[in-house]
Amino acid sequence: MFFLPGIEPTSAGPCPFRRIPYNRTANLQRHGHRGHRPVQFPHRLLQLAPEFQQVLSPACRPGGQVQLLQQLDPGPAPQAVFPLHPLAQRQVLQLVLHLGAHLRLADPCFPLCYDLVGGTGLIPATCHRMSLDTARRVLEIEARALSDLVSRLDDRFNHALDTLERCRGRVVVTGMGKSGLIGQKISATLSSTGTPSFFLHPAEALHGDLGRLVAGDVVVALSYGGESEELLRLLDTIKRLAIPLITLTGNPCSTLGQASDVVLDVGISREACPLGLAPTASTTAMLAMGDALAMALLERRGFTEEDYAVLHPGGGLGVRLRRVENVMHTGDAIPRVAPETPLHDVIYEMSRKGLGLTTVIEADGRLVGFISDGDLRRFFEHEGNRALSLKASDCMTRSPVTIGPRELATEALNLMESRRITALPVVGAGGILAGVVHIHDLWRTEMF
Repeated sequence: MFFLPGIEPTSAGPCPFRRIPYNRTANLQRHGHRGHRPVQFPHRLLQLAPEFQQVLSPACRPGGQVQLLQQLDPGPAPQAVFPLHPLAQRQVLQLVLHLGAHLRLADPCFPLCYDLVGGTGLIPATCHRMSLDTARRVLEIEARALSDLVSRLDDRFNHALDTLERCRGRVVVTGMGKSGLIGQKISATLSSTGTPSFFLHPAEALHGDLGRLVAGDVVVALSYGGESEELLRLLDTIKRLAIPLITLTGNPCSTLGQASDVVLDVGISREACPLGLAPTASTTAMLAMGDALAMALLERRGFTEEDYAVLHPGGGLGVRLRRVENVMHTGDAIPRVAPETPLHDVIYEMSRKGLGLTTVIEADGRLVGFISDGDLRRFFEHEGNRALSLKASDCMTRSPVTIGPRELATEALNLMESRRITALPVVGAGGILAGVVHIHDLWRTEMF
C-alpha cells in the first residue's frame, strides 16, 4: 500500500490520516518499491482534511481546495482521498523536497501523477493515451508546416540558389538561440555536400569574429522574427563588404527581411508546443528549407557519390564509401609471375606473399592471367606429377574477373560473393595491373 511520506492512514473515518515521524529508509523498507502508487491532482475543489491541516500553516487552511486522489489499483474508483489547499502548494512542495522527493502540482486541465515514495518522476494520469495524443498532434502540426512551405516555393528560391552557386568564398550561416542550432546543422550539411561553409555565432561576431567575413562570402541568416538584435548589428559589416544576404524568416517584412537580398518565407500557422512558446514547427521549417537549399545546390554542382566518399573517410559511412584503391595490396605485396615461370616458382611466390593466389603479367605490366590456390590444386589433381614441369601459362585462368581501382569496396565484395571467389585483380587503364584486393581485406574494414 502507498503512503505519503510522513503521513499514514488510521483505522477510523472515510479519510483518516495521522502524522508520524518520517524516516525515508524505514519507509522504503516497510513498503518497498512494489507499494509505489501514483497520486493524481485533478481540479475539483474539496474541503481540506483536518488531519492534513496539521502539517500546514493556519493561513493555508480556509478557502478552496484541490483534491488529491490516491489510486492504489487500476479501477474506476479511488481507494482513498486526501485534499490539498491551493495556497498550501508551496508549503507542500517544500515539505516533499525536505522528505527527499520532487513534486510538481498539476495544471487543472492536465491531471498528473507522481510517485511520492520513489521520487521517480512526474507522469500523466492517463500516461499512454496523453503521450500518444501529444506526439500525434506535434507531428501533424509540423507536417502541415512543411506542407505549407511547398506551396510557397517560387523564384526567390531559385534566386537564393543562384547566389549560393556563384559564391567564390564560403557560405556563412548565422542565427541566435534555437535558430542558431538549426543554422549549425544547415552549415554542416552544406560542407558535407561540397559547399564550403561555417557557422558564425552572432554574439561572438560582435567580439572579434566579424573578421572571418570576407568579400566573396555569402551569409545565410536564420531568425524567425527577423528582429534579433545580434543579427541586426551584423548588417553594417555585411553591407560594407557587399556580401549577399539570404534570410530564412517567418516575418519577411521584418528589419532583417527588408535588409536581405533574398528572403525565404518559413512562416508557420502555429507552434507544436502546447504553450505556443518553444520553437518547434518554426525550427523544423527552417531546417527543411535549409536541406532543400543544400540538396538543390548539390544537384546543380553535379556532386557525385564519389565526391561524397572523399569528404566522409571516417566512421561507418566512410567505410561503406571506401574505394578499392584504399584497401588493395600494391607494389611488392602483389603476388606476380610471368607466363613462362615454372610451376614450382609459382607455388613459392604464392606462399611468400600469403594471399593464396598470384597474378600472371607480361613484361609491360598487363594482366594476362590469374592463379588461385584452388586452380593449383585442381591442376595437380588433373596433371599429376608432370604438373611441376609445366609453366604458369599452362594452369592460369586467362580471362579472370577484375575490378577497377576507383570502384567502391562494397562493389568488390558483392562481386566476390556473387562469383564465389576470394580475391580480385585490380586493373587500371590498358589492363595494367594496379593491385589485388582480398576478401579478408574487406572484412578488416568492418563494412559488414
